[in-house]
Amino acid sequence: MWKNINQFIQLLGKISLFLKIMKNLLLISILILICSQCCISRSKIKLGIDVLVEENYKHLDNKNIALLSNFAGRSSDGILSAELLSKAQNCSLKMILAPEHGFFTTIPAGQHVADTLLQGIPIVSLYGKNRVPSKTLMKDIDAIVVDIQDVGVRSYTYLSTLFNTMKFAAENKIAVIILDRPNPLGGMIVDGNITEPEWQSFVGIIPISYIHGCTLGELALMINNENWLSKNLNLKCDLEIIKMVGWQRTMAWEDTGLDWYPTSPHIPTVNAARGMAVFGTFGELGVTSLGIGTTTPFQIIGHKSFDFFGQYYKIDTTKYCSFSTSPMIFRPFYGKYKDENINGLFVNFHFTDDCKPYQDGINFFMQLKIRYPYLFIKDLYKPEQINMFKKVTGTNKIFNVMFNNQENKDITETITNNLYKFTILRNNYLLY
Repeated sequence: MWKNINQFIQLLGKISLFLKIMKNLLLISILILICSQCCISRSKIKLGIDVLVEENYKHLDNKNIALLSNFAGRSSDGILSAELLSKAQNCSLKMILAPEHGFFTTIPAGQHVADTLLQGIPIVSLYGKNRVPSKTLMKDIDAIVVDIQDVGVRSYTYLSTLFNTMKFAAENKIAVIILDRPNPLGGMIVDGNITEPEWQSFVGIIPISYIHGCTLGELALMINNENWLSKNLNLKCDLEIIKMVGWQRTMAWEDTGLDWYPTSPHIPTVNAARGMAVFGTFGELGVTSLGIGTTTPFQIIGHKSFDFFGQYYKIDTTKYCSFSTSPMIFRPFYGKYKDENINGLFVNFHFTDDCKPYQDGINFFMQLKIRYPYLFIKDLYKPEQINMFKKVTGTNKIFNVMFNNQENKDITETITNNLYKFTILRNNYLLY
Protein backbone atom coordinates (compact mmCIF):
# COMPACT_ATOMS: atom_id res chain seq x y z
CA MET A 1 0.00 0.00 0.00
CA TRP A 2 2.73 2.47 1.03
CA LYS A 3 4.58 1.54 -2.10
CA ASN A 4 1.57 2.46 -4.22
CA ILE A 5 1.17 5.77 -2.36
CA ASN A 6 4.86 6.62 -2.96
CA GLN A 7 4.50 5.78 -6.61
CA PHE A 8 1.42 7.98 -6.80
CA ILE A 9 3.25 10.88 -5.11
CA GLN A 10 6.16 10.46 -7.53
CA LEU A 11 3.72 10.51 -10.44
CA LEU A 12 2.14 13.73 -9.13
CA GLY A 13 5.61 15.23 -8.86
CA LYS A 14 6.40 14.35 -12.45
CA ILE A 15 3.05 15.78 -13.61
CA SER A 16 3.73 18.99 -11.63
CA LEU A 17 7.20 19.29 -13.17
CA PHE A 18 5.74 18.69 -16.64
CA LEU A 19 3.09 21.39 -16.07
CA LYS A 20 5.78 23.85 -14.87
CA ILE A 21 7.84 23.16 -18.00
CA MET A 22 4.79 23.64 -20.22
CA LYS A 23 3.89 26.85 -18.38
CA ASN A 24 7.41 28.21 -18.91
CA LEU A 25 7.34 27.22 -22.58
CA LEU A 26 3.99 28.97 -22.98
CA LEU A 27 5.35 32.13 -21.34
CA ILE A 28 8.43 32.03 -23.57
CA SER A 29 6.21 31.60 -26.64
CA ILE A 30 4.08 34.56 -25.61
CA LEU A 31 7.18 36.70 -25.06
CA ILE A 32 8.57 35.71 -28.46
CA LEU A 33 5.22 36.57 -30.07
CA ILE A 34 5.11 39.96 -28.33
CA CYS A 35 8.70 40.73 -29.31
CA SER A 36 8.08 39.68 -32.89
CA GLN A 37 5.00 41.92 -33.04
CA CYS A 38 7.07 44.81 -31.66
CA CYS A 39 9.73 44.18 -34.30
CA ILE A 40 7.08 44.07 -37.02
CA SER A 41 5.63 47.33 -35.71
CA ARG A 42 9.03 49.05 -35.67
CA SER A 43 9.97 47.88 -39.14
CA LYS A 44 6.70 48.51 -40.95
CA ILE A 45 7.83 51.95 -42.13
CA LYS A 46 10.53 52.13 -44.76
CA LEU A 47 11.84 55.64 -45.30
CA GLY A 48 13.02 56.96 -48.63
CA ILE A 49 16.62 56.33 -47.58
CA ASP A 50 15.74 52.71 -46.70
CA VAL A 51 14.24 52.16 -50.14
CA LEU A 52 17.28 53.76 -51.79
CA VAL A 53 19.66 51.44 -49.90
CA GLU A 54 17.46 48.41 -50.56
CA GLU A 55 17.60 49.16 -54.28
CA ASN A 56 21.40 49.45 -54.10
CA TYR A 57 21.43 53.20 -54.79
CA LYS A 58 20.42 52.59 -58.41
CA HIS A 59 18.87 56.08 -58.64
CA LEU A 60 22.37 57.53 -58.10
CA ASP A 61 24.41 55.36 -60.47
CA ASN A 62 27.64 57.06 -61.54
CA LYS A 63 26.55 60.41 -60.07
CA ASN A 64 28.44 63.00 -58.06
CA ILE A 65 25.97 64.05 -55.39
CA ALA A 66 25.38 66.75 -52.80
CA LEU A 67 23.23 65.80 -49.81
CA LEU A 68 20.84 68.29 -48.18
CA SER A 69 20.43 66.80 -44.72
CA ASN A 70 21.26 67.03 -41.03
CA PHE A 71 21.56 64.99 -37.82
CA ALA A 72 17.91 63.85 -38.06
CA GLY A 73 18.37 62.50 -41.60
CA ARG A 74 18.76 58.80 -40.81
CA SER A 75 17.59 55.40 -41.91
CA SER A 76 14.91 53.60 -39.90
CA ASP A 77 17.80 51.79 -38.15
CA GLY A 78 19.23 55.14 -37.02
CA ILE A 79 22.22 55.29 -39.38
CA LEU A 80 23.03 58.75 -40.73
CA SER A 81 22.06 59.09 -44.38
CA ALA A 82 25.34 60.95 -44.89
CA GLU A 83 27.24 57.90 -43.64
CA LEU A 84 25.27 55.52 -45.86
CA LEU A 85 25.77 57.64 -48.96
CA SER A 86 29.47 58.16 -48.24
CA LYS A 87 29.95 54.38 -48.36
CA ALA A 88 27.88 53.74 -51.51
CA GLN A 89 30.02 52.20 -54.26
CA ASN A 90 28.14 53.46 -57.33
CA CYS A 91 27.99 57.19 -56.50
CA SER A 92 30.23 59.78 -54.89
CA LEU A 93 29.14 62.07 -52.02
CA LYS A 94 30.99 65.32 -52.68
CA MET A 95 29.40 67.60 -50.08
CA ILE A 96 26.65 68.03 -47.51
CA LEU A 97 24.34 71.04 -47.58
CA ALA A 98 23.23 72.15 -44.11
CA PRO A 99 20.01 74.14 -43.41
CA GLU A 100 19.19 76.40 -40.44
CA HIS A 101 20.40 74.97 -37.08
CA GLY A 102 23.42 73.37 -38.80
CA PHE A 103 24.14 69.76 -39.58
CA PHE A 104 24.07 68.73 -35.92
CA THR A 105 20.84 70.74 -35.26
CA THR A 106 22.44 72.56 -32.32
CA ILE A 107 22.46 76.18 -33.50
CA PRO A 108 19.54 78.33 -32.22
CA ALA A 109 16.97 79.75 -34.62
CA GLY A 110 18.12 82.69 -36.69
CA GLN A 111 21.82 82.28 -35.89
CA HIS A 112 24.46 82.10 -38.62
CA VAL A 113 25.55 78.58 -39.60
CA ALA A 114 29.19 78.23 -40.62
CA ASP A 115 30.76 75.80 -43.09
CA THR A 116 32.50 72.82 -41.54
CA LEU A 117 33.54 69.20 -42.21
CA LEU A 118 32.14 65.75 -41.45
CA GLN A 119 34.83 63.08 -41.67
CA GLY A 120 36.54 65.02 -44.44
CA ILE A 121 33.35 65.77 -46.38
CA PRO A 122 32.64 69.51 -46.71
CA ILE A 123 29.47 70.73 -45.00
CA VAL A 124 28.29 73.83 -46.85
CA SER A 125 25.95 76.13 -44.95
CA LEU A 126 22.70 77.24 -46.57
CA TYR A 127 21.95 79.48 -43.58
CA GLY A 128 25.00 81.69 -43.54
CA LYS A 129 26.05 84.37 -45.98
CA ASN A 130 24.27 82.38 -48.71
CA ARG A 131 20.93 80.59 -48.67
CA VAL A 132 21.44 78.90 -52.01
CA PRO A 133 24.32 76.69 -53.11
CA SER A 134 27.28 78.23 -54.91
CA LYS A 135 27.53 77.62 -58.67
CA THR A 136 31.27 77.24 -58.32
CA LEU A 137 31.03 74.59 -55.62
CA MET A 138 28.24 72.75 -57.41
CA LYS A 139 29.72 72.77 -60.92
CA ASP A 140 30.52 69.03 -60.89
CA ILE A 141 27.37 67.91 -59.03
CA ASP A 142 24.93 65.73 -60.98
CA ALA A 143 22.19 65.43 -58.36
CA ILE A 144 21.14 66.93 -55.05
CA VAL A 145 19.74 64.30 -52.68
CA VAL A 146 17.38 65.65 -50.01
CA ASP A 147 16.84 63.72 -46.78
CA ILE A 148 15.61 66.05 -44.08
CA GLN A 149 13.01 65.63 -41.37
CA ASP A 150 10.41 68.39 -41.48
CA VAL A 151 8.00 69.17 -38.59
CA GLY A 152 4.83 69.82 -40.57
CA VAL A 153 4.44 73.60 -40.18
CA ARG A 154 4.91 76.20 -42.88
CA SER A 155 7.24 78.49 -40.92
CA TYR A 156 9.90 75.84 -40.27
CA THR A 157 12.64 76.88 -42.67
CA TYR A 158 13.64 73.44 -43.95
CA LEU A 159 10.83 73.83 -46.46
CA SER A 160 12.22 77.19 -47.56
CA THR A 161 15.71 75.73 -47.96
CA LEU A 162 14.23 72.94 -50.07
CA PHE A 163 12.46 75.56 -52.20
CA ASN A 164 15.66 77.55 -52.75
CA THR A 165 17.60 74.37 -53.52
CA MET A 166 15.00 73.26 -56.07
CA LYS A 167 15.08 76.67 -57.73
CA PHE A 168 18.89 76.61 -57.92
CA ALA A 169 18.78 73.08 -59.35
CA ALA A 170 16.22 74.06 -61.98
CA GLU A 171 18.29 77.05 -63.07
CA ASN A 172 21.47 74.96 -63.26
CA LYS A 173 19.99 71.74 -64.65
CA ILE A 174 20.85 69.59 -61.64
CA ALA A 175 18.55 66.72 -60.67
CA VAL A 176 16.82 66.71 -57.26
CA ILE A 177 16.06 63.39 -55.57
CA ILE A 178 13.96 63.56 -52.40
CA LEU A 179 14.08 60.70 -49.92
CA ASP A 180 10.64 61.08 -48.38
CA ARG A 181 9.85 61.05 -44.65
CA PRO A 182 6.68 61.15 -42.52
CA ASN A 183 5.00 64.36 -41.48
CA PRO A 184 5.21 64.09 -37.66
CA LEU A 185 1.81 65.79 -37.33
CA GLY A 186 0.29 63.09 -39.54
CA GLY A 187 -1.05 63.47 -43.04
CA MET A 188 -4.65 64.42 -42.33
CA ILE A 189 -4.57 67.73 -40.45
CA VAL A 190 -4.76 70.78 -42.71
CA ASP A 191 -5.28 74.02 -40.80
CA GLY A 192 -4.59 77.73 -40.92
CA ASN A 193 -4.75 80.61 -43.35
CA ILE A 194 -2.80 80.61 -46.60
CA THR A 195 0.24 82.90 -46.81
CA GLU A 196 -0.71 86.13 -48.57
CA PRO A 197 1.64 87.19 -51.41
CA GLU A 198 2.83 90.37 -49.68
CA TRP A 199 3.84 88.38 -46.58
CA GLN A 200 5.76 85.57 -48.28
CA SER A 201 9.25 85.27 -46.80
CA PHE A 202 11.80 82.70 -45.68
CA VAL A 203 9.37 81.68 -42.89
CA GLY A 204 6.49 81.35 -45.33
CA ILE A 205 7.85 80.91 -48.81
CA ILE A 206 4.89 79.31 -50.60
CA PRO A 207 1.09 79.82 -50.45
CA ILE A 208 0.08 76.91 -48.24
CA SER A 209 -1.73 76.58 -44.90
CA TYR A 210 0.26 76.83 -41.67
CA ILE A 211 -0.31 73.12 -40.98
CA HIS A 212 -0.25 71.49 -44.40
CA GLY A 213 -0.50 67.75 -43.74
CA CYS A 214 2.03 66.95 -46.50
CA THR A 215 5.39 65.25 -46.70
CA LEU A 216 8.29 67.23 -48.14
CA GLY A 217 8.07 65.03 -51.23
CA GLU A 218 4.46 66.03 -51.77
CA LEU A 219 5.25 69.71 -51.22
CA ALA A 220 8.14 69.46 -53.69
CA LEU A 221 5.75 68.10 -56.34
CA MET A 222 3.37 70.95 -55.59
CA ILE A 223 6.13 73.55 -55.85
CA ASN A 224 7.35 72.12 -59.14
CA ASN A 225 4.00 71.65 -60.85
CA GLU A 226 2.32 74.84 -59.63
CA ASN A 227 5.15 76.90 -61.14
CA TRP A 228 6.02 78.44 -57.76
CA LEU A 229 9.77 78.38 -58.48
CA SER A 230 9.34 81.39 -60.75
CA LYS A 231 6.50 83.86 -61.10
CA ASN A 232 7.29 84.70 -64.71
CA LEU A 233 9.05 81.63 -66.13
CA ASN A 234 7.96 78.04 -66.51
CA LEU A 235 10.81 76.91 -64.27
CA LYS A 236 10.87 73.28 -63.15
CA CYS A 237 13.58 71.08 -61.76
CA ASP A 238 14.31 67.49 -62.71
CA LEU A 239 12.55 66.03 -59.66
CA GLU A 240 12.27 62.46 -58.37
CA ILE A 241 10.59 61.37 -55.13
CA ILE A 242 11.62 58.09 -53.54
CA LYS A 243 8.52 57.21 -51.61
CA MET A 244 8.23 55.58 -48.21
CA VAL A 245 6.77 52.11 -47.86
CA GLY A 246 4.16 51.48 -45.18
CA TRP A 247 3.41 55.04 -44.11
CA GLN A 248 -0.26 55.95 -43.93
CA ARG A 249 -1.69 59.44 -43.61
CA THR A 250 -3.59 58.53 -40.46
CA MET A 251 -0.42 57.53 -38.59
CA ALA A 252 0.77 59.52 -35.62
CA TRP A 253 4.55 59.58 -35.28
CA GLU A 254 4.32 56.96 -32.53
CA ASP A 255 2.66 54.60 -35.01
CA THR A 256 5.61 54.66 -37.41
CA GLY A 257 8.02 52.69 -35.19
CA LEU A 258 10.68 55.36 -35.83
CA ASP A 259 12.86 57.06 -33.24
CA TRP A 260 12.74 60.85 -33.08
CA TYR A 261 15.98 62.81 -33.44
CA PRO A 262 16.04 66.54 -32.56
CA THR A 263 15.47 68.59 -35.69
CA SER A 264 16.55 71.80 -33.93
CA PRO A 265 17.42 72.87 -30.36
CA HIS A 266 13.81 73.56 -29.42
CA ILE A 267 12.25 70.58 -31.22
CA PRO A 268 13.83 67.75 -29.21
CA THR A 269 10.63 65.68 -29.18
CA VAL A 270 7.53 65.08 -31.27
CA ASN A 271 5.43 66.88 -28.66
CA ALA A 272 7.59 69.97 -29.15
CA ALA A 273 6.68 69.83 -32.86
CA ARG A 274 3.02 69.59 -31.90
CA GLY A 275 3.41 72.53 -29.54
CA MET A 276 5.03 74.56 -32.29
CA ALA A 277 2.04 73.81 -34.53
CA VAL A 278 -0.37 75.08 -31.86
CA PHE A 279 1.48 78.00 -30.22
CA GLY A 280 4.67 78.61 -32.22
CA THR A 281 3.52 81.79 -33.98
CA PHE A 282 3.32 83.61 -30.64
CA GLY A 283 6.94 82.86 -29.90
CA GLU A 284 7.81 85.65 -32.32
CA LEU A 285 6.14 88.26 -30.09
CA GLY A 286 6.96 86.84 -26.69
CA VAL A 287 3.50 87.57 -25.29
CA THR A 288 4.12 84.67 -22.90
CA SER A 289 6.84 82.17 -22.27
CA LEU A 290 6.37 79.04 -24.38
CA GLY A 291 8.71 76.96 -22.28
CA ILE A 292 11.84 77.93 -24.21
CA GLY A 293 14.68 77.48 -21.75
CA THR A 294 13.04 74.49 -20.07
CA THR A 295 13.23 70.79 -20.89
CA THR A 296 9.75 70.94 -22.49
CA PRO A 297 9.84 73.72 -25.12
CA PHE A 298 6.47 74.58 -26.73
CA GLN A 299 4.70 72.55 -24.03
CA ILE A 300 4.38 75.32 -21.42
CA ILE A 301 2.58 78.66 -21.47
CA GLY A 302 3.39 81.11 -18.69
CA HIS A 303 3.68 84.71 -17.56
CA LYS A 304 4.56 86.49 -14.34
CA SER A 305 1.03 87.79 -13.94
CA PHE A 306 -0.77 84.47 -14.48
CA ASP A 307 -2.58 82.81 -11.60
CA PHE A 308 -4.08 79.68 -13.04
CA PHE A 309 -4.66 78.22 -9.58
CA GLY A 310 -7.23 80.94 -8.89
CA GLN A 311 -10.80 80.28 -10.03
CA TYR A 312 -11.22 83.67 -11.70
CA TYR A 313 -8.20 83.20 -13.92
CA LYS A 314 -8.89 79.68 -15.09
CA ILE A 315 -8.94 79.26 -18.85
CA ASP A 316 -11.44 76.83 -20.35
CA THR A 317 -9.48 74.43 -22.56
CA THR A 318 -12.20 71.80 -22.86
CA LYS A 319 -13.27 73.37 -26.16
CA TYR A 320 -9.90 72.56 -27.77
CA CYS A 321 -9.63 69.04 -29.16
CA SER A 322 -5.88 69.23 -29.88
CA PHE A 323 -4.64 69.80 -26.31
CA SER A 324 -5.46 69.99 -22.61
CA THR A 325 -3.70 71.92 -19.84
CA SER A 326 -2.80 71.68 -16.16
CA PRO A 327 -1.61 74.53 -13.86
CA MET A 328 2.08 74.44 -12.97
CA ILE A 329 5.07 76.50 -11.87
CA PHE A 330 8.19 76.37 -14.03
CA ARG A 331 11.65 77.92 -14.02
CA PRO A 332 13.47 78.57 -17.33
CA PHE A 333 17.24 78.30 -17.20
CA TYR A 334 17.64 80.64 -20.20
CA GLY A 335 15.48 82.91 -22.33
CA LYS A 336 12.38 84.75 -21.13
CA TYR A 337 12.12 84.70 -17.29
CA LYS A 338 15.51 83.08 -16.86
CA ASP A 339 15.98 81.77 -13.28
CA GLU A 340 12.52 82.90 -12.16
CA ASN A 341 9.60 80.83 -10.90
CA ILE A 342 6.66 81.49 -13.25
CA ASN A 343 3.01 80.49 -13.10
CA GLY A 344 1.87 78.68 -16.18
CA LEU A 345 0.10 75.80 -17.83
CA PHE A 346 1.60 72.50 -18.87
CA VAL A 347 0.16 71.34 -22.19
CA ASN A 348 -0.60 67.78 -23.22
CA PHE A 349 -1.43 67.20 -26.88
CA HIS A 350 -4.19 64.97 -28.24
CA PHE A 351 -3.99 65.38 -31.99
CA THR A 352 -6.68 63.60 -33.97
CA ASP A 353 -7.29 63.61 -37.71
CA ASP A 354 -10.11 66.14 -37.42
CA CYS A 355 -8.60 68.55 -34.87
CA LYS A 356 -7.57 72.13 -35.72
CA PRO A 357 -4.35 72.86 -33.77
CA TYR A 358 -3.60 76.23 -35.40
CA GLN A 359 -7.12 77.52 -34.80
CA ASP A 360 -7.05 76.17 -31.25
CA GLY A 361 -3.81 78.03 -30.54
CA ILE A 362 -5.08 81.35 -31.90
CA ASN A 363 -8.38 81.01 -30.03
CA PHE A 364 -6.55 80.12 -26.82
CA PHE A 365 -4.58 83.36 -27.02
CA MET A 366 -7.83 85.21 -27.69
CA GLN A 367 -9.03 83.80 -24.35
CA LEU A 368 -5.84 85.07 -22.75
CA LYS A 369 -6.60 88.49 -24.23
CA ILE A 370 -9.96 88.55 -22.45
CA ARG A 371 -8.33 87.62 -19.11
CA TYR A 372 -5.15 89.66 -19.51
CA PRO A 373 -5.86 92.52 -21.97
CA TYR A 374 -2.76 94.44 -20.85
CA LEU A 375 -0.58 91.82 -22.63
CA PHE A 376 -2.15 92.67 -25.98
CA ILE A 377 -1.11 96.31 -26.33
CA LYS A 378 0.89 96.63 -29.53
CA ASP A 379 3.19 99.33 -28.13
CA LEU A 380 4.71 96.66 -25.86
CA TYR A 381 6.31 94.97 -28.84
CA LYS A 382 9.17 95.98 -31.11
CA PRO A 383 8.48 96.63 -34.81
CA GLU A 384 10.73 93.73 -35.81
CA GLN A 385 8.78 91.36 -33.52
CA ILE A 386 5.48 92.50 -35.02
CA ASN A 387 6.81 92.17 -38.56
CA MET A 388 8.08 88.64 -37.89
CA PHE A 389 4.73 87.64 -36.37
CA LYS A 390 3.01 88.83 -39.54
CA LYS A 391 5.45 86.90 -41.71
CA VAL A 392 5.04 83.69 -39.70
CA THR A 393 1.24 83.93 -39.71
CA GLY A 394 1.36 84.94 -43.38
CA THR A 395 -0.91 87.95 -42.91
CA ASN A 396 -1.25 91.22 -41.00
CA LYS A 397 -4.90 90.56 -40.20
CA ILE A 398 -4.38 88.27 -37.20
CA PHE A 399 -2.19 90.86 -35.50
CA ASN A 400 -4.71 93.59 -36.28
CA VAL A 401 -7.56 91.67 -34.68
CA MET A 402 -5.56 90.74 -31.59
CA PHE A 403 -3.77 94.03 -30.98
CA ASN A 404 -5.92 96.77 -32.55
CA ASN A 405 -9.15 96.13 -30.65
CA GLN A 406 -11.02 94.74 -33.64
CA GLU A 407 -13.95 92.48 -32.88
CA ASN A 408 -12.96 88.93 -31.96
CA LYS A 409 -15.47 87.47 -34.42
CA ASP A 410 -13.22 88.66 -37.24
CA ILE A 411 -10.53 86.14 -36.26
CA THR A 412 -12.32 82.98 -37.45
CA GLU A 413 -12.52 84.05 -41.07
CA THR A 414 -8.94 85.31 -40.99
CA ILE A 415 -7.37 82.11 -39.64
CA THR A 416 -9.15 79.96 -42.23
CA ASN A 417 -8.70 82.26 -45.22
CA ASN A 418 -8.44 80.24 -48.47
CA LEU A 419 -8.03 77.00 -46.50
CA TYR A 420 -10.64 75.10 -48.49
CA LYS A 421 -9.05 76.21 -51.76
CA PHE A 422 -5.70 74.85 -50.61
CA THR A 423 -7.17 71.48 -49.54
CA ILE A 424 -8.52 71.03 -53.08
CA LEU A 425 -5.13 71.90 -54.60
CA ARG A 426 -3.34 69.61 -52.14
CA ASN A 427 -5.35 66.57 -53.23
CA ASN A 428 -3.57 66.65 -56.59
CA TYR A 429 -0.19 65.92 -55.01
CA LEU A 430 -0.81 63.34 -52.31
CA LEU A 431 1.44 60.30 -52.71
CA TYR A 432 0.06 58.17 -49.88
